[in-house]
Parts: sequence; structure tokens; C-alpha cells
Amino acid sequence: MKPYALFLMSIALVWSAKAEAREELRLRVSLTGFYYQEQELPALSTPALAAQTRIGMGDARIVLDGRELLGRLDVRLDVRSRISGSSDTAASGFDFENKFSPQIAAAPTNQVAYRGYLGGPEFIDLREMYLRILLRPRLRLSLGRMFMVEADAQKIDGARLQLELGSSWELGLFAGGAPNPYSRYLLSDYDAPCGNGVAAGDTQLNLQNPIAPASGVAAPAQLAAAGEPCRPSGPQLALTGGLTARYRWRQWWWGTLGLSGAFYGGDGVSAVERDPTLTDRIGNLALANNERDAPRVFLSWTTQASPIKRLQLFADVVFDLAGSSGAQVTRALVSGNLRLFPGDRLHLRATYVYLSSLAIGMYLRNFLYNRNPNGTTLGGLGVVENNLTLLRTGRNEARLSGDLQLLRALHLFAEGRLRHRSLLDGEQNPDVYLDASYQESQRNLAGDVTLGLRDGGTVRGLRSTLSYGFLQGFRSQSHHLRALMSYSVRRTERELATLEAEYAALATADEGADGASCANLVPLSIQGGDGRAQIDPRLSVFLPDCFGRRRGVTHEAGLTFTLSPTPRMFVLLDYRFTAMLTDPQPELATPTVLGHSLLLRLEGSIDLIRR
Repeated sequence: MKPYALFLMSIALVWSAKAEAREELRLRVSLTGFYYQEQELPALSTPALAAQTRIGMGDARIVLDGRELLGRLDVRLDVRSRISGSSDTAASGFDFENKFSPQIAAAPTNQVAYRGYLGGPEFIDLREMYLRILLRPRLRLSLGRMFMVEADAQKIDGARLQLELGSSWELGLFAGGAPNPYSRYLLSDYDAPCGNGVAAGDTQLNLQNPIAPASGVAAPAQLAAAGEPCRPSGPQLALTGGLTARYRWRQWWWGTLGLSGAFYGGDGVSAVERDPTLTDRIGNLALANNERDAPRVFLSWTTQASPIKRLQLFADVVFDLAGSSGAQVTRALVSGNLRLFPGDRLHLRATYVYLSSLAIGMYLRNFLYNRNPNGTTLGGLGVVENNLTLLRTGRNEARLSGDLQLLRALHLFAEGRLRHRSLLDGEQNPDVYLDASYQESQRNLAGDVTLGLRDGGTVRGLRSTLSYGFLQGFRSQSHHLRALMSYSVRRTERELATLEAEYAALATADEGADGASCANLVPLSIQGGDGRAQIDPRLSVFLPDCFGRRRGVTHEAGLTFTLSPTPRMFVLLDYRFTAMLTDPQPELATPTVLGHSLLLRLEGSIDLIRR
């Protein structure tokens, strides 16, 4: 049967059905505005520490939800549009080339951007748009753009079939296109990520002048800049498909399963290698690997159980069964919550989380602009050779927290965390990641502990929190103090309005504070001639003080107001003031950096159909 024939038959079934179920069609609209700006006191330093670009955006989101329309049809439309100013168009933000333009360099304070240098347009961000048709009492067909919650929330453009097997099991089958998960613009959802030498313009430059050993890099006679911004070579097909399942057993154990295969668009992420035939030259990298990203197979499992009344268990695991580095766990979360004492006065929670950042590698691939051996030029003023290597990271975190009810609404809470991080697959680039100077300078362990009191409204409905935390970061130590107080106007069980004031202080000392500012480094410009693309072993480039030298205090004061005059209307206004004070240090600019942020959100919903 042709696909369009199946679709028409499904619509005919809908229109011929009897509207026996309860019909609902709800429209929800939300408007969000955000603005942030920094300034320095007493004046701009050289170099300036405060961000010279203002951050601002306006966001409108419309969600249309229909349930059991005509007894057989569910519909959902979720679309968002965001506007932020920039030097080019009303919503493009900074792009890779534009950030080097003379206009931005000359007048950076005239720019208003959002989402960083590669923000891109967000005129139409289509999050979901699908129809779910009840073909039989236990058989449903969904068509359109939707999220596969059971399969690690993958977004697809396609079809899904779901079959209920009694009250305990539900099986599903899905297939369709896989839009770029980092795209926020409908017209770029299937553009390949921009990287690995797919830039337009002149990328094969003639850089055959040798490096001058004593006087720096010799200027080539003629260099042509890449003529156009980094753009993909065109849409590339990305597909996904798989099986899903939901289960429930005896009302105390339930969960989901998902097995999916994905073939993403764009070039793969690969290590950077030096071309051994190019020595004593400016550009000495081997050609980029432009092969398509390898297909992947994922197995997802989420489960929750409550074997006894006072114990809840939760697990969420994702396996990468066919990754470039072999089968491995990409995410694992296991937690348990135990309630003790009469009235559940004591809550204990233990959590373990592991994350191997495949998604981070896929995201950073967007930034690997022009990895060809000759690099690119910035306005003809210099040469950039992109020799960055992408490696996955492994992060482990163990957390233990407790909440004890002391008197009425007064609670004592405490939490401790231990974190470990490491780079994976460092053997892809042994010149760097297996180098002794690099490994000796790693900081893999971090931890923090927080202790505080929380009152839920013992005195005239005033709610307050006071906490202290100590953080032993990977390369810094911090003391964190937080105080919060809020008051709500209530009607029966609903809050009509809330006013909340918050203050936080963070005193931080980096490991390299009062250090030598990497003074022992020999300038790279006089160390050429050996043909290495990464690290010269004669340079101590991993001194601890090179990773951070700040010692100071950051203060933040916030005021938040919420209003909900009706259950279908919500207003939020939030203002934050920050002051970053850095202790004076030699050879380090230490002005006070002030920040102002304002967030406004309006949200309302209305029932178009309810019967």
C-alpha cells in the first residue's frame, strides 16, 4: 500500500469515528525576554575583563495540544521563534567570520548577540508537530516530528507505531529522518555540521615559506583569505529508527526500553595528525578526514521501582553499542531515596552518575572550521592552523544528601559530592595526551560539601534558606554562602504572588593564584623548524598557574517576582546583579566587573475545545 493511501485511510477512520472520549484542545503561549550586560569599574582595563558584547533576546513559543479529538486523534504543535540582534541580521548572532570583522573590533559595544559566536538564526524552531491516530483500540500511529522518549529522547521526522499488550506492556516501532540535534532553525535541521574542511572560499593556500628559526615566522608573499563564512556543503541525509517498549509490573516496578540505530549527517570526528612530509613549514597537518560519521546503535533503559513503601530506586542507562571506540556506556544514573522515622522526617538520597560526552564531541565538531593543512587567514593578517583534537571525556560523580525535619517546617539539609574526570582515547594523539608533562598536570578529582537550614513558612508564611558550601574544584578552592527569603500570597492551595530575595557570595582562589604567569615559557615564534603540530617538549606549557590565576570574591543579589492571578496565567520577573572583585595581582588586570541581567516571562493558556 502506498504511504499516501495509508495516510488517507487513517484520516477516514478518524472522521468516521464517534466522539465518545473527552475532547480537549488547549493553546499555550509564552513570551520570554532576556538581557545581560557587563561593565568595569573604575574604567576599562587593557585587556578588558568585562564582556563588551551585550546579550539579549526575545523568544515566543506556541504549543497547541489536542487530546482525543473526534475520539481518535491527538495533535501537538510546538514551535518557537527567537530574535536577537547582531551586526548582520536580526537573528543571526555572531558567526565564525563575523567575529573577526573590523566593525566588531572597532565598536564591539554596539553588538547584541545570543548563543555565542555561532549562534545562527532561530526564526522557526519547530520542536514538535505530529498527529497520533487511534487505528484500533490498542494500536496507534503517529506521523510528523516527535521525540522518542524511550530511545534517549531522540528527535525524528517520520512515523511511529505503538501497540498495547494488555495493561503491562506497550511495544513501538519508529523510523524517519534525524534532524541535527543542535539546530534551532527549521531550514538548517538537515545541514551537515560545519567542520573538517567544508568551508567555502580559498582554503588551499600556498604557504610554502619556511619558518625563520631566529626571527619568528616569515611573512608569505601573498595570502588570500577564505572568502566566505563557514558553511556546510549542503543537506546530508541523516536517518534513525528502532524499537521501543514500556512496561509496568504489580504497580511498583515500571520503565522504558529503546533500541535505536542512527546515521548522522556530516563528517566524522577524528584526531589531528601531522604530515611527516611537511617539515619546516607553516602548515604541516595531514589532510582532514572527510568520511561520514560512523553509524551508531544505542540501547536505552530507564526504570523506577519501589519494592518497599519507604524506598524508591531509579536507574537510567544508555549504551553505545557501535561507537568508534567500541561498545561502552555513554550515560549511567543510579539513585535511591530512603524515608525514615515517623512522618518521613528523614530523607536520604544516594546517587551515582557517569557521563561519556559523545554529544559534546558532536557539538564541538561544529566549531572545527577548516582543518586543512594550510589553515585559513583572518583578513590577510595572520595564519590559523586548526590542530585541535576532539576526545571524549569520562565523568564520574557520587552524591549523598540528607534532609531532616527538625521542627514543623524547619529542615536541616546536607549534601556531599565527589567528582572524577578523565580524557578517553588519548592514544589517538600520543604527542600530547600521553606526554608526561600533560599527564602530570592533570587534575582529575574534585569535591564539595554543603550544609544548610531551610524553613518552609514557620513564621507568617515566610520561607527562607541559609547554606554554606566548600568546593574543592579541579584547579581551585571556593567558599559559597547563600541566603534566600521569600513570601507568598496564597488563596486556598494556590500561590497568587511570590516575592523572593536572594544573596550569594563565592570566594574563589585558583591553583595558580600569585603564580609566575607562565613566565618560564619560551615564545613559540622562535621555536619553529621541528615540524611538530602540537607541543614542543622543551616548553612547560602545563604549569598550574597557566590555567587560572584569580583570587577574589563574586557577589550576587537577586530579586524575583511571580504572579499567577488565574491558574492559566503566569508572570515572572527576575533581576540579578553581580560584582566580581579580584584581588590585585602583579601583571593581572583587576578591576571590578559588574553584571546586570533581566529576565521576563509571560505565559498563558486557553481551552479552545473542552467537552
